[in-house]
Amino acid sequence: QTAWQNEVVSPRGAVRALDFPRQPAAQTHVDSATTLRARPRRRQFVAMPEAAAAARYLAEFVGTYMLVLAVGCNALVGTPVWAAVSVGCVLMVSTYALAASSGAVFNPAVSFAMGLSGKLPWLEVLIFSLVQLLAGGLAAG
Repeated sequence: QTAWQNEVVSPRGAVRALDFPRQPAAQTHVDSATTLRARPRRRQFVAMPEAAAAARYLAEFVGTYMLVLAVGCNALVGTPVWAAVSVGCVLMVSTYALAASSGAVFNPAVSFAMGLSGKLPWLEVLIFSLVQLLAGGLAAG
């Protein structure tokens, strides 16, 4: 059996009959616009353990270092237009690259706020803040 018929009810109550080939590797889904589309099956992924503590702290160090270095270099050069663009680019790239391992906090004040909101344990807040302050100091020095 290569084709089968399916009835679709639109939001206005009209019934349409559609013929389309059956694809065993996909599931069909009817959305609100009454179109039939094939959804690929979800892949089964092996659950990965959380990032190791050293990887989280290294990610925070690298991200904070890059951010403070970009701000410091822009302060030395003194071009206001490109300063905002370069800091924004560094922050965007660092966030995309490092958010999966550490959350891309990069700021002790943000770490403290996340601790107050309960989204980060206080021990992590302390360690993140120390790592961020160390990275900022090395980047500024």
